[in-house]
Amino acid sequence: MALDLYTGIPVTDRQAAPACPSGSPPTYVAGEPQAGREPAGRRCAFAERRPERAGRAVPAVFVDGLGARVRGTAGRGVEPVGRRTCPDGAREGVSRDPEGGGVPFGGGPL
Repeated sequence: MALDLYTGIPVTDRQAAPACPSGSPPTYVAGEPQAGREPAGRRCAFAERRPERAGRAVPAVFVDGLGARVRGTAGRGVEPVGRRTCPDGAREGVSRDPEGGGVPFGGGPL
């Protein structure tokens, strides 16, 4: 199963912030709120306009077989608490452990 790292930094104003955490120009723009860069294969860093979370990092793991991954974590007692589909078709499933910790898992469009 392929695994990609996808991590970002929420900002108040993406236009005023560096285009991506490295300060280099973005290599992609996923709609107005998000722009990022892929500094190495299967690793991506982005800046996203989310004023309510500004300054707090957002790690995510992008996987093949998102549904299987979410079912597997639920089978270990880490229940999914939310799912969403991004404008570009990418999907996200968020699971939290009993203490409230968790990392979002993402997957490509169906």
